[in-house]
Amino acid sequence: RKAYDILASKEELSETEKIIFIDILNSWGYSYYYLGEIEEFIELFNSHQALAESLDDKARVGMFYAWFGIAHLMAGKSKDSYEYLSKGRELGEKTGNQKVVGYACTWLPWACAELGLFTEGIKFGERAQKIAESFPSDQYIFFKSLSGLCYISYFKGDTNKVFEGAKRLLDYGDRNANSRCKVFGHWMEA
Repeated sequence: RKAYDILASKEELSETEKIIFIDILNSWGYSYYYLGEIEEFIELFNSHQALAESLDDKARVGMFYAWFGIAHLMAGKSKDSYEYLSKGRELGEKTGNQKVVGYACTWLPWACAELGLFTEGIKFGERAQKIAESFPSDQYIFFKSLSGLCYISYFKGDTNKVFEGAKRLLDYGDRNANSRCKVFGHWMEA
C-alpha cells in the first residue's frame, strides 16, 4: 500500500516506475481476489488500465488483463470477464509467457460456462491443466482450472465428469495439504 501510494502520488512515472506500479497491482490482485473486495478491485484496475496498456512489456499487461478478467467474473460480468481474459491470454501467447496464458486459461472455463461456450471452455481448461505441469509449485493453476472443467460439466449435465474431477481435486488436495483445493473438491462433489 505504501509503495502504491508513493507511486500514485507522482505526476509522471518513469518507464521503470510504471513497471513497478503494474507489478504492485498484479501482486495485489491476489489480495482483492481472496478478500472478495470486488468493487474496489475493479475500480483500482479500471483507474490504471491506460497505464498498464502503455507498457512495452506485454506479458505484464497480459497478467493485468487476466486479473481484471477474474474481477469481472466475480462481479457477475461474464462477457466482460471473457473479453479481458481473452486479451490476457492473447498477450501471454504473443510474448510466450506460459504463466500468463496459464492463469487466463485457468479462469476462462468459468466465464465460458456462464456464457454457454462449453467446447471453448473445455479447451482452455485442458490447456491450463497442461501448463500447470510446468508450474508444480503454483498449485492454483491446477486446481482452479480443474474446478472450472467440473463447472462446465455441471452445466452440461455430465455428472460423471463432475464426480471424477471432484475426486481428483480431493486427492490432490490431500496429497499437497491444499485446503482450498479440497474446498473446491467438496463443492464440486456437492
